Amino acid sequence: MNQEKRLLNVYFGFTFLNDFTLFLIIKVLNELGMGIEWESVAIGLWRMCIVMLPCIYIFKINVKHLFILNKRKINLWQKTVFIICFWSLYRMFCFFVINLTTSEESIQVMTSSYHPVSLFGFIILVPIIEEIIDRGIVLKQLQSHGKWLAIIISSLTFALSHYKSWPITFVAGLLLGILYTETEDLKACIVLHGLINGFSVLEVLYIGGVTENLIFFAIIFAMSLVVVLITKGCRKIIASYNIKGFIDDFKKKKSEYKEIFSSELFLLYIIFVLINTI
Repeated sequence: MNQEKRLLNVYFGFTFLNDFTLFLIIKVLNELGMGIEWESVAIGLWRMCIVMLPCIYIFKINVKHLFILNKRKINLWQKTVFIICFWSLYRMFCFFVINLTTSEESIQVMTSSYHPVSLFGFIILVPIIEEIIDRGIVLKQLQSHGKWLAIIISSLTFALSHYKSWPITFVAGLLLGILYTETEDLKACIVLHGLINGFSVLEVLYIGGVTENLIFFAIIFAMSLVVVLITKGCRKIIASYNIKGFIDDFKKKKSEYKEIFSSELFLLYIIFVLINTI
C-alpha cells in the first residue's frame, strides 16, 4: 500500500498548495477587472497546473490512455441510462439536503455569476480536469484493491477538494465512481459531471422553484430506473452495490482501509476541511 499512500500524500499536498494560492489568482483577476466571469476557468486551470499535471508527471500517467476503452463492459444505451439515472438521483438528493430557494435575489446573483465564459469553465473545463484527477488517476490507481475501496477513497478525495460542500459532493463522487468502475469510460464521467454542474445553474434560472424541480427530476429518475431494472445487464450492476457488499469488503480489507486513512496529509486535510466547515 506504500504506492497508494504516496499517491494520497502527493494529491493532498498539491491540493493544499492549490487552496492556499488560489486566492492570489482570484485577486489578480479582480485587479484586472475580469471579475467572477472568469473565476471557474481560473479555478479549473489552476487546479490543472497545481494538482493534475504534477500527479501525471510523478506517477507517469499517460493521459491519452485514460480515454481509450480497452474493453466494452456495457453498451452505449446502458451507459446513457445510467448517466440519466445517476444525474436525476443526485439532483433529487440535493433538493432534500440543501432545500434550494429561488428568490428573486438569488436568481439575480446566479444570472450575474454565470457568464458564458464562466459556464464553459463550470460545465466543460472543470469536469474534464476533475475527472482526470479523481477517476482517471486516483480511482484507477486504487482499483487493484477492489471496487469498494477505490470508489470510497476517490469519492473522499473528490469531496474534500470541494470542502465547502463536501458531504453533498461525496455523493456525487460515489455515483461518478460507480459509473467509471462499470464503464471504464472517463468520457461518460465527464458527461455526468457536466450535467450535474450545468443543471445546478439551469434549474434555478429556467425551470422553476423547488417543487417544480423536484417533480421534474423525480419523473426522469423514475423513468430511467424502470429501464435500469428491466435491463438485465444494468439490473445486475445495481444489485452488486449494496450495504452488505461494502461491509463484507471492509471487513476483509480493514487493514488496507486503515493504512490508507493513516496517510499523513490525508488526515491533515480532513482536519483542515472540518475547521473550515464548522
